[in-house]
Amino acid sequence: MYMLKDALWLKVNDGEMKGHLCLICAQLRFGRKFIPAHFKAVPLNFRRGGALDMLFPMEFGDHMAVFVSDSSDSEEE
Repeated sequence: MYMLKDALWLKVNDGEMKGHLCLICAQLRFGRKFIPAHFKAVPLNFRRGGALDMLFPMEFGDHMAVFVSDSSDSEEE
């Protein structure tokens, strides 16, 4: 499962908000491959094994590494 941004979903789903399409069918209707920016920033899209992980494994891994990394230069005491 995945969630595209509303405007893009309406475009690939014939103007209907409700419905389901596999990723390949949605990309075919869109006319090109999706990029990470096409997906909503919702937990469903960011789960391990989800659409972003499947379509963009390197970018997903990099994102998750930054998300969970400690941004401070020194350890907390």
